[in-house]
Amino acid sequence: MRFAITATLTVLMFAGCSPDGPGSKLTFHPVDGDERRYQVYTDMTVDVQRGTRQLSESMSIKMLMHYGVEDQSSTYKLNVSPEYMRLNFKHGGMSSFEQGDYGEKELRIALKEGYTVTVDKENNQLVDVTLNTSSQKLKAELKATLDHLLNDQLSRPGLMHQLAVKKGASQIIKGQNGLPDIRMTVKDFDSELVTLAIADTNQDETADPHTRIFGYAVIERQTGWLVRQAVVMHVPLPPELRDKGTFRIVSAIYPESWRFNHDLQFLENAEGYELITQEKTDPPVPSLSSSTQAMLNTQGVLDTYDQRFLLHYAHLGLSPYMVGEISASNLAAYDENNQALAIPFKAAGAFQHPGLDHDDAETSLEILPLGWDKTAQALEKLQYIEATLNYHATEHIQVTVPIKPEGSQVEVEGAKVIVQPTDNPYEFLIQLIPGETGYFFPDVTQIDKGELRYPYDQTAADWLSLGEKRLLAIVLQGHLPQELKVKFLDTLPDAVALTYRNYAPEPIESKTVRFYDLNQARPENAAAPITTQLLFDSFQQNDEFKTATLENLAPFSTDAPDLYVTLTPEQAELCTLQETSGLTEKGTPLHFAPPPTADNTNYGATQRMPQQYVYQLQTSDQARLYFYGLKAHIALTCQGTPVWQPLPINLPELSVQVSAAALLGEGWEEHARTLPIKRFLRQYRFLDQQDRVLAITAPRSQPAVGSPLGDKLFDYVDESGHIQIMGLVNRVEKLEATGTPITKTWQHQFEPLPDFKALEEAIQ
Repeated sequence: MRFAITATLTVLMFAGCSPDGPGSKLTFHPVDGDERRYQVYTDMTVDVQRGTRQLSESMSIKMLMHYGVEDQSSTYKLNVSPEYMRLNFKHGGMSSFEQGDYGEKELRIALKEGYTVTVDKENNQLVDVTLNTSSQKLKAELKATLDHLLNDQLSRPGLMHQLAVKKGASQIIKGQNGLPDIRMTVKDFDSELVTLAIADTNQDETADPHTRIFGYAVIERQTGWLVRQAVVMHVPLPPELRDKGTFRIVSAIYPESWRFNHDLQFLENAEGYELITQEKTDPPVPSLSSSTQAMLNTQGVLDTYDQRFLLHYAHLGLSPYMVGEISASNLAAYDENNQALAIPFKAAGAFQHPGLDHDDAETSLEILPLGWDKTAQALEKLQYIEATLNYHATEHIQVTVPIKPEGSQVEVEGAKVIVQPTDNPYEFLIQLIPGETGYFFPDVTQIDKGELRYPYDQTAADWLSLGEKRLLAIVLQGHLPQELKVKFLDTLPDAVALTYRNYAPEPIESKTVRFYDLNQARPENAAAPITTQLLFDSFQQNDEFKTATLENLAPFSTDAPDLYVTLTPEQAELCTLQETSGLTEKGTPLHFAPPPTADNTNYGATQRMPQQYVYQLQTSDQARLYFYGLKAHIALTCQGTPVWQPLPINLPELSVQVSAAALLGEGWEEHARTLPIKRFLRQYRFLDQQDRVLAITAPRSQPAVGSPLGDKLFDYVDESGHIQIMGLVNRVEKLEATGTPITKTWQHQFEPLPDFKALEEAIQ
């Protein structure tokens, strides 16, 4: 573990001291009192050969590193300390915000106190690197590891002192301790940034041929401070570890404000997806909700899974495209007595996505608890986190992009769409580049086919993996690159349309929200946020048992000697299914009923209703499900054609409740005590703004409803006479039978029982 953490600190030293400079030369120019924070991600894989066994161990580290500059006449000092750390490996982990065991005590002290880098101001040469810990033993152990990972020549501040700022200009850092020479090359630059390519030369005869180093660093030209960096190192294990093997470090460093997080596994496996083709010339610009609807909930969920602190906020009744930009501020922690805890937090960016356990859009926000021992002690008392959620004015704009054989480019507020031709005159590559306060959705009109892809850096070294090459592309471009490959038919349109989303930096509305870990919070202190739950689950449908309109409905058999009829919820409510010829099997009458393994009343425990009501011909005792030689007569009698009719009910704006009296009229209580919930949900339905049918739930003041077979509507009515709907109700509809009664009849002849004697004679 010490080795892994030290490796991360070393790579950070390399990044933190990467130089830059004003004018034509690249030099580091810190100013007394300067402070910077960086998000640092390190993925490490160690492969060890022990005899005939090949062992492998993987680790990942995330840190928030703080840099402070102290000017001391002829030198300057960089005081570096990790304010947050989370380390995960196969059999455990360690974090700054959890109490460590006894074996971690010294290491935690060293990490908490950080280290100091002293540099000569005149020539940017390294003077000293000092670990701030008072433990001499730990200093010696960590310094030895530092020396073997990256020698002083490579890790010193001011590494690229006076490098000419022009493409192709380079300096070579002489390798030591078996490491190859390192070439630092100016890859690109503009008035603000300089991009350096970092690569081993591997020409030294003493260098290990298995040693490889490659990466990029983007640096502020005027100050020398690092902007972002990614370096991949594949090097032998240090001799003091005694085992032969290699370790591979993938280190990425981003600014404090980086919003996109870091997931090397996603970058390795991401395959993109096929675009949905749109027939209309213009795309439907997603309609944005009001800030009031987007911020209805006063509660959120705190998720502490896998040593992470995630805040989840549900936007009731909305899809992700309908929610404007969200940010968070004023993060504060409280104990069970509502007393504030001294825990500083850093928000790492918010993103919107479909809810994982509900049917609303959700904003998720990762927060980092800063500090070590005191923070860890305070977190043991944590009951909830309070945050101010800020809603930013957001706009969706339709943008026309020309399609020309030679390509085209459109720019809106710094965001770009770049259309590039390919060898096929009807295929184009479209790059989507976000701006500071806006980006394009990956939806394009008038295409025949299309797919979204995640490009990689094609100039990177061949020995790098796909995920590593994609990471390098992120560092080069400053965002996750997205590329659309689109194909047209035999005629090119003059233009296509995309939707651009921009947002204001300053919020237009703010709301204080409490986030609870509902698995730990006391019931009297926390209630789950209101979220949308749909009445039907499309993923639970069985393709073998398909529904049909009354005109096309017919019984069917599988490969077995059985007989089924599948009805919709509306048909099941208004129709009666019977076997009319009076068939019996050994004196037991036959009828249609749900198969023994089916549950057509699945409500209560799952809050879902079936969309398929499956009925099987069977004996009334369910002893026989398969039949031979019988001729069944089936009749379906319906009260009329099922039609949903809107009810003239006055619904409050943004309501999640409906009055039982408004639905059932006077005397509703007696009716509700006898009406099964499954029948009620087939007679009435509650729809949201997206015409989705909503589920209902028991009142929060009541315990969970019991058996789904015995529930009555009354169990779902609260003390004020209202039914709690799981979503925003836009309208209420009631099922009606219109027209004249309908009767459909069928006959089905079962195959005779096989002649086993004839079959046996045929085999002989």
